[in-house]
Amino acid sequence: MHAIRLAAFTVLVLMICAPLPVCAQPDGLLYYASFDEYGAATWAVGTRATAGPGPAAVLVEGHKSGALSLTGGRTLPILGNDGNFSAAAGTVQMWVRPNWDGDDGRVHQIFNSRCEGKNYFNLNVLTDGTLGVATGSGGVGTYQRVNFDISDWEAGQWHHLAFTWSGRDFALYVDGANIGEVTEAVPLAYEPPIIEIGRSLDGDLDELSIWSVALDAIDPELVLEVPDMGEPELPGVELPPLGQIDRYRFDLDDTPSGCVIVPKAFTEEVDPEAAPTDLPDDPALTTFAARDEWQTMSFVIYATRDLPEVEVTPGSLTGPDGTVITADNVAVRLNRRVMQSTAPRVPADSRVPRAALLDPAEPFDMPAGHFKEIAVTVHVPAETPPGQYRGAVSVKSAAGSIEELPVTVEVLPFTLAGSERKQWGMYYWVNLDQALRDGLLADLEDLRVHGVEHLFTGLAIDYEDVDGEMLVSYDEVDKGLAIFRQAGFDGTIIVNTGFQQLATLLVKAAGEGATEEAVLASDTFLDQAEAALRGLAPLREKYPEFELVVTHMDEVLGRGRLPKYIAMTQPVRRVPELRMYITLHTLPRDETPAMTAELAPWMDVRGYHGYSQAVWLQSGHTWDELAQEIADAGDEMWMYYNPHRPFYDAEWSRVINGLYLWWSPIKVHCPYRYRTMITWPLPFNHNMAYTVRSLRDMKTPVALRNWEGFRLGMQDCRYFCMLEDLVTRAKAGGVACTEAEAWLTHLREMMPDPREIREIEGPENNYPLVHTVAETLSAADFDTIRRTTADHIVALRAAVGVTD
Repeated sequence: MHAIRLAAFTVLVLMICAPLPVCAQPDGLLYYASFDEYGAATWAVGTRATAGPGPAAVLVEGHKSGALSLTGGRTLPILGNDGNFSAAAGTVQMWVRPNWDGDDGRVHQIFNSRCEGKNYFNLNVLTDGTLGVATGSGGVGTYQRVNFDISDWEAGQWHHLAFTWSGRDFALYVDGANIGEVTEAVPLAYEPPIIEIGRSLDGDLDELSIWSVALDAIDPELVLEVPDMGEPELPGVELPPLGQIDRYRFDLDDTPSGCVIVPKAFTEEVDPEAAPTDLPDDPALTTFAARDEWQTMSFVIYATRDLPEVEVTPGSLTGPDGTVITADNVAVRLNRRVMQSTAPRVPADSRVPRAALLDPAEPFDMPAGHFKEIAVTVHVPAETPPGQYRGAVSVKSAAGSIEELPVTVEVLPFTLAGSERKQWGMYYWVNLDQALRDGLLADLEDLRVHGVEHLFTGLAIDYEDVDGEMLVSYDEVDKGLAIFRQAGFDGTIIVNTGFQQLATLLVKAAGEGATEEAVLASDTFLDQAEAALRGLAPLREKYPEFELVVTHMDEVLGRGRLPKYIAMTQPVRRVPELRMYITLHTLPRDETPAMTAELAPWMDVRGYHGYSQAVWLQSGHTWDELAQEIADAGDEMWMYYNPHRPFYDAEWSRVINGLYLWWSPIKVHCPYRYRTMITWPLPFNHNMAYTVRSLRDMKTPVALRNWEGFRLGMQDCRYFCMLEDLVTRAKAGGVACTEAEAWLTHLREMMPDPREIREIEGPENNYPLVHTVAETLSAADFDTIRRTTADHIVALRAAVGVTD
């Protein structure tokens, strides 16, 4: 046995590792991490490394020796159900060094474990500056919490935290002192699969230990001696092997190459039960694209015998005059199928297979009877001359060459341009940690090339009460805007007023008996909030390419939020140069019109819930009705159609961001959100996201298929808008455009009358409009729509004399 000593600080990537043999166990100790040598457990009964890959661990100077930095979105996920945790009884101890004052008015999650439903054990800090440990379950009256006021804590100070439990009893300890106990708690039903440390700690962690006994006393300076288990195994990341969901259920004759290659439409799902109707002797990929456009083609490899180390490699494309679209403009990605839950919080046996992820291409094994879908995305650079560009994608195996798959891209004689009428935004939480800067810039580039112009950022004005003086900081907003400028953005940036934090600090300053309602109605709040908003003026001048739009609450037509929202928004109306963003619904309820009318003076940019819009239209309302309401108010209409549940696939994403958006009076589609809320690996039970981080570097964005569908739809919409603009120009100049006008009318008539849509059985009935269009139009139909629109654009450009 030996005491843990300080070693050189290092940075390690945390990966899943198999449990090591259990060593002699100190009495009751299950898990111990000193963070002196690596960002994983020094000793553990179960798995020592983290419960999933994450950003590279950063070790810093600790309370005793080393410590683990949990800033910049880093967390420490621990596998809890393989011996590292006991639901019946136990103790958790740790040293933490927050980077925030105890009265900063924000929630900080420190320890989170959950079994099922609302059965959880959490240690966190609430907005009112109370640290507490809490348990809960799905039953009524079972929530229990022990609280401790930490409003006098200062950033950068170390504190020891601990809590114990045994049956229905639990207690909280702070810096060794017993703060309080509860005797009627509901314990965890079983050992939690994952324990997450530091979800929003924003600080450092040291000397973490987990025990199987409720210790009678807590000694913060206890020195643990553990067996020497050596460095934990930290294997590299490999793609998961093909599984049963990647098997096809029909017979194929063997071929000389050991496989059959079949081109397909990217947005269509592969059915493992149905054999392809066309098995081409000479498969090839063909598409067309305007300049500065991305087009995605797809093909499937069906293995007829085992194929080791299959590798798919793109080549360059050469045009008729020798111009080359280089291979770095051709991306090859592997479509990964996963089991995806049909709805939140449903049994695991309700999951269904879906083509979900687009992994960067690398060699993979193809057992006989399995299939793999490949996506090939070509970007046509902005200066590419028109014409036919030809090349190939190479498909090889360690057993030999399989196929040189010809690729032909017709480059159209115009550049795909954006429009003021239809645009795209995204909920994207900006992390300004310098250690994660490369990942931030990679995200912003990915957002930009998918057509995103506007960002809901999470950046906020910050407040601090220093000896009775309220100090306001714009550093976070300033730094974020500088990065957006660097990344080439120039649209709307939505920032948080921070008024909730300001109100919390003012309630504390007002003393005992003060209420949030009274503070929000006070001149003190109104004046200080107005001054904070006016303080944005220098940033607006410094970054003229951005419009700063403010927000502070979402979904205000529910849960009694409207009065608080209006109270918090009054200071915004004192600064007329600032617009206010808010999300709301149009559910056809009796109270909705009156609530919306009450809300109308307090919003400028209305983000409408996509689901409720469909229900509202289906109940007999019209787009014209909503457009008139918006025009009368002088507001702007946005929408968020969040990507979740298995039926929201690439085709749905294309419909929503293309035909649906163009058909509606909505200006901007700004969905929630860019990256999954859930760390890797994705359970896909309610993903509501377009990307995850690469397992390779935890930096590069890896697209879900609906993210590529998003771009296809965005480009469809831009085609439609370009043709509309040309028709307007032609009519103004007396140029005949009857056929183009008729085509645009035909496109609008493709969208069904909402009042005539039948009730749809199953989970899709929440989205009848999108479901109906997706069921009606095939991938071939979309190709025809895009091609016909492009032909009209080319013809009208020539007729009105437009040249690039």
